[in-house]
Amino acid sequence: MSCTTGFGINAYSRTWILTSAHCATAPDVAYQGVFAGGSGTTFNLMGGVTGESWEYDLILIDTPGFYRMFDGGPTTSNYKTVNGWGYHAANELVCQSGAASGVICDLRTGSSTNIVVSCSSPDSDGDCGYTIRGLIRTTQTSGNTAARAGDSGGPVFTLIGSTGVRAKGVVSAGGGSTMYFQDWADVIRLYNGYPRTP
Repeated sequence: MSCTTGFGINAYSRTWILTSAHCATAPDVAYQGVFAGGSGTTFNLMGGVTGESWEYDLILIDTPGFYRMFDGGPTTSNYKTVNGWGYHAANELVCQSGAASGVICDLRTGSSTNIVVSCSSPDSDGDCGYTIRGLIRTTQTSGNTAARAGDSGGPVFTLIGSTGVRAKGVVSAGGGSTMYFQDWADVIRLYNGYPRTP
C-alpha cells in the first residue's frame, strides 16, 4: 500500500516518523520510493513499523524523524520547517501535504467523528468494517479535491509565516471535497509524542 509519511516526532526518548495505521501493521517494514512506482524505481529502506493504534489510525515508523516536511507538488524537493504544534479548533483552515496531491489548503475543520473502514477500501491487511475514532472532518472551501489515495499518513498543518508550519495531525481518509485527519491530541495521549522542531 502506498501512503505518505507524516511528521517526525519525539516519543519514548528518541525520534520516529508518524503515519496512518491503516497503511501498515507491525512487523511490516516501510520503504521510501516514488509514489507512482514503475520499473527501475529504487526503494530505500526506512524501518519497521511499531506502536500501532489502529483504533485511532496512528502508527510509528522506526526511523529518525526530522523537523522539515515537503511543501509543494508530489515530486517537490521544497520543504517547510515544523515550528510547533496545536490542538484541533473548529472552523480553522488547515492544509495537508500528501504524496499524491501535494499541498492542499483551505480545508475547514469541523467536529470530531468516527468512521467505519469500508470493505471497498480495506487497510493494508485487507481488514475492514472496523471503526476509527476521533477523526476531524474537514471540507475544502472551494469544493476542490481535499485528498487522494496515497495521501494517507501525510502531515496536516497550519502556516507560520512563509517558511514554517504548526503540526495539527495526520491524514486518515478522504474523497471529493472531504478529508479526515487524526489530530495531535491523540498523538500526545497515545505516545506522549510531540513534533520534532529545530
